[in-house]
Amino acid sequence: MKRFRIALAISVLAFTLGVACSRSEQAKRDDAIDRAAEKTEDTLEAAKRKTEEAAKAVKEETEAAWTSLKDATWDRRSDFKSTAEKRANEIDEELEDLGDQIKDKSKDGANELKAQWDRLDGERSALRKQIDRLGDSTEKGWDKSRDAVRKSFDKLKGEVEELKNKVG
Repeated sequence: MKRFRIALAISVLAFTLGVACSRSEQAKRDDAIDRAAEKTEDTLEAAKRKTEEAAKAVKEETEAAWTSLKDATWDRRSDFKSTAEKRANEIDEELEDLGDQIKDKSKDGANELKAQWDRLDGERSALRKQIDRLGDSTEKGWDKSRDAVRKSFDKLKGEVEELKNKVG
């Protein structure tokens, strides 16, 4: 009987140590998984921040270029056209985002927003045509063509901002 008790005690002790090690190892694995998840979240946040900063920098550079070219002469027409195309691309992205947001809206007011979006989409197409026609402009007609693009862009940009405010 004594041998049986000793064997039982040894078995219980071995089982307890085995469970304790398993729990300890599991805790270590859980900690490692938690650290990896935190590191992944931190990396994603850093990437998101860097992307937002880069987008902001590009937007600021384009705005500065646009401002410096607002009275671009005939000699700088290719710079003006290139910058106008970049600005039009920004409007394209903004309108696409707004279109997606409008689709997600409930029926209440969505029809009015969709109608305004459709009108702005038409104005965007007209602006693109004006930008394309800059290449056909003569030196004599350059100022008029340039000013027409600037005026159309400024008007469209203001209306896009207005729609953004309505969409929320």
